[in-house]
Amino acid sequence: MLDTGTAGFSGDPRLVELARSGAAPPGMACTDLHKLTLLSMLMTERPERDIVELALATVPTLLACDDVHLHLTEGGWIPGPPSDAALAAVPAADAEGLPVRLAGATAGWAVPVRSLRLALGHLVVVGPAEPDDDALFAVQVLAQQLAVALDNARRHARELALADELAVVNSSLADKVDRVGRILHMHERLITVAADGDVAAITAAVGELTGHPVALDVGDGTLDPATGDWSGQVARSPRARERLVERLRREPRSVRDGDQLVALVGRRTPAAALLQLADPGRTAGDYEALVLEYAAAIAAVELARSAKLSAAERQLRADLVDELLLGMPEAVARARAEALSVDLDAPRRVVLLRPACPQADPVSLESLRSAIGRLLGRHAESVLSVVRGRELICLAPAALSWTDSLKELRTEAGVGPWRVAVGSLCRSVPQFPTSLRHARQAAALTEHTDRELVCFDDLGIHRLLALNNDAGDLDDYIEEWLGALIQYGSRNHAAADLVGTLRSYFNSGASITGTAGVLHLHESTVKYRLQRIVDITGHDLSDPATRFAMQVAVHALEAREALGPRIG
Repeated sequence: MLDTGTAGFSGDPRLVELARSGAAPPGMACTDLHKLTLLSMLMTERPERDIVELALATVPTLLACDDVHLHLTEGGWIPGPPSDAALAAVPAADAEGLPVRLAGATAGWAVPVRSLRLALGHLVVVGPAEPDDDALFAVQVLAQQLAVALDNARRHARELALADELAVVNSSLADKVDRVGRILHMHERLITVAADGDVAAITAAVGELTGHPVALDVGDGTLDPATGDWSGQVARSPRARERLVERLRREPRSVRDGDQLVALVGRRTPAAALLQLADPGRTAGDYEALVLEYAAAIAAVELARSAKLSAAERQLRADLVDELLLGMPEAVARARAEALSVDLDAPRRVVLLRPACPQADPVSLESLRSAIGRLLGRHAESVLSVVRGRELICLAPAALSWTDSLKELRTEAGVGPWRVAVGSLCRSVPQFPTSLRHARQAAALTEHTDRELVCFDDLGIHRLLALNNDAGDLDDYIEEWLGALIQYGSRNHAAADLVGTLRSYFNSGASITGTAGVLHLHESTVKYRLQRIVDITGHDLSDPATRFAMQVAVHALEAREALGPRIG
């Protein structure tokens, strides 16, 4: 039970007087005042545990007691509760802030530990007998000092904790400010290089901002390293790259692939490029990933813009080729060529490329067109080509060696086999249609041969015959020297054998033996056929001039069969 009726403490003015004068009130020993003064000094700026230990150690020096306990509202009993349960039933608060007599087996007092109106707990003093009023007053003073010291210690602890929290917050803010600064710098740097429309500059800026090697994989099996040493990186197989692209299309951000951090450039484009950062040490974090992703987004815009510009320019060049081959007026042609930075004064030839296999698909033609573009690009030449049906027509530099070029094209994936026909030389705009016609004539003259490359300039007498193919003179000449033989053939199928025999005869140098060997015939059979030819045509094959004229007629007939309908 609690007993609060003890006289002598109610309205006690001694605490106020002590605080006002600093002198010991009557009945209080000066030594006790000195102890309390020293205790107050020792409690200053100490941890709460030290303050409590000092207070508990001082109480027995102020009054006779068996035990001292401190009960804190926030903290419980120190060092533990009294053994007498009645003494442990201390009041929760006391409006007057005065000691309270505790009813128990032994004498006990609960002295409030409070500062102003801040109640922190009670000092429970257990003694063999009732303490006198002066000694209990000294404990009351100690309790007040303890409350002030504990309050100050807790305030100081809170201030320290707050300072620590502020330091953490300041550090976090500093990191965020630094991160924002780096992001702003990154944004400014990438926007600056993006303004130039150069994807290589964008990838180089990523390397500069992250300090890692960076490369752009555009999907053609090659890399475009922008910065740093990429030699230690293992190239992906086409299948591995395909799987990575599929994964990136599902992921909203960049992903790690082995020793690389990879971002997809252009999620909605069919041909996906990969912007990749080498990170074998796994040091790249959120900032590096952000830089990579932001750069990939900018690069996607630039690649899309470049692709559209390239497609438009390619179409304009194809249109220019079409119009040059159709005989566009020179003034118009030069104006359009100047807009495309094409030099029409450079000597060129029209080159006709056809698939050797009739089943070649349009994709192969586009692959060939791309390969021709790269070939001419390696020779610093403008790419002028157009696909017409199942053939590719190219305006190539006159000095280009197509023997060497075919070797280069064979190394390109998906290119070939092809037949290449090179037209006559073009030194002026009006000559392009003629060069195309000559390329077609060269292709037609060798269509039934196994020649992969034919040049109009190398056709020999066929070149002369092809040049005259547009005139009626060629038909008249054939009619004059071979007309009777051809007309005989329309009535007798043996005429074909006679024309073939005559061709073999001339090709073997007018040798009976050579002709028989080529045709796998007996020499007498060859002689018989030659005599029939003389009888039908009325031309003497023993006369050199006649023999030359008939040989030219045979070549003219070959050209006529290749270049146009047969006569007769």
